[in-house]
Amino acid sequence: MSKTYIITGAGHFPGLGANSAKYFLEKGHNVVVNSRSFDNDWDELNKLYNSNLRIVSGDINEDAVQDQLVDTAVNSFGGIDVLVNNAAPATKNNYNENITREDWATQYNLNVVVPFELSMKCEKHLRSSHGNIIMVGSRSGLVAPRPTPQDIAYGTSKAAMHHLTTCLSVFFSPDVRVNALVPSFFYSNRLVRDKSDEVINDISTRFNNRNLLKRSIDMDDLVKGIEFLAENNSITGQVLPICNGASVNFA
Repeated sequence: MSKTYIITGAGHFPGLGANSAKYFLEKGHNVVVNSRSFDNDWDELNKLYNSNLRIVSGDINEDAVQDQLVDTAVNSFGGIDVLVNNAAPATKNNYNENITREDWATQYNLNVVVPFELSMKCEKHLRSSHGNIIMVGSRSGLVAPRPTPQDIAYGTSKAAMHHLTTCLSVFFSPDVRVNALVPSFFYSNRLVRDKSDEVINDISTRFNNRNLLKRSIDMDDLVKGIEFLAENNSITGQVLPICNGASVNFA
């Protein structure tokens, strides 16, 4: 049976939001995606999946964009089954620069406040469908990140997202399941766009040397992790690391 997914932060390939959206479209599901901008690939996807794809451009921090995202799903497909809170703030190239209160607020708003707001706006539709919410957290929210100001702010906000997951699972029970998927380093458009080759190679080498499986995370495994959480009706309130063991063995 087809489901209706809302996926935020899905504008660019390769990326967890975009790759997940394409995967669910290929499986016959309805998908509503959001991002401030979209790759040209989405023009072709819109032609291929015109009947079950809707694209909502705009800043998910804005109430009007959140409302449009929910209304588009309901008006186009009759309801909402799965909300994937995947949008995350852009990171900075210079990881040694000072961090401001504005930087802290940006991380916290997009990783905590916006997922809460969007979840609440989807509440009645998710309760009606007995659907579920999936937060995309981070290993940095489970263990202490590298001691840089930017990473500390990011990791702290993701830790708050993980706790938000637990709280919402209680709030939405017994009608709606709420879980978090927790990846670590993986190759994405955002990584390539925001960091130099030297920084990317350094992160990749450190991750692969120190995680338990000694390799990079496969994007397909992360996408299937989202599918697993969306389909398993007995899981709620859980934080699921898919990070090659980096959550328990990474310095």
